[in-house]
Amino acid sequence: YFLLRRSFLFILFLFSTLFRSVTVESVSWDVANTNLSPVNCQSVDIYLSQDGGFTYPTLLTANRPNTGSATVLVPAIAGTQMRIKVKAADNIFFDISNQNFEIQVGSAPDYALNSPVPSGQICGADSAIFTVDALSYNGFSSPVSLTVPGLPAGITASVPASVIPPATLDIVLISNGTVPAGNYNFDITGNATVGTRLIPLTVE
Repeated sequence: YFLLRRSFLFILFLFSTLFRSVTVESVSWDVANTNLSPVNCQSVDIYLSQDGGFTYPTLLTANRPNTGSATVLVPAIAGTQMRIKVKAADNIFFDISNQNFEIQVGSAPDYALNSPVPSGQICGADSAIFTVDALSYNGFSSPVSLTVPGLPAGITASVPASVIPPATLDIVLISNGTVPAGNYNFDITGNATVGTRLIPLTVE
């Protein structure tokens, strides 16, 4: 779990110095009115450094709403000098974590689920499409069953029963138009022989 807190934009503190690949972790920050004038930062990009913060070649997630939290998939990149940068997607402001952390990568076959754009909008009787990547690590090629629990009444999901990684698929949420306005959090859940993986998503 990562926490960012600063009176102006971002600064990162790590509650752990060890993370394992193919897990979903939370990044949190104090918005501190940076979404308002004169800064007007509406979205952020989150990057990973492998060299103690000198360079940030790995984009973990892009254009996430500047709401104070986001989830990221820890990549299969091993190292002990990892840092995270949170940058305003529509501005030059950024800050980085103030200490190194480690990512350990396993050697056993495994899989992960990831969504490049983990939020969507539905207006009235409409639909939203979430693109999901089923990622394979170390030769994993077993079926992964998919479900979408936790949807509010009035929204249903069109989802394949299973997928064999690596693969990319679309999951469609369909609203009957009776759902009250608001933000709704739900998970896309995968189950396979090596365990359960999920992606936290939001529809509004």
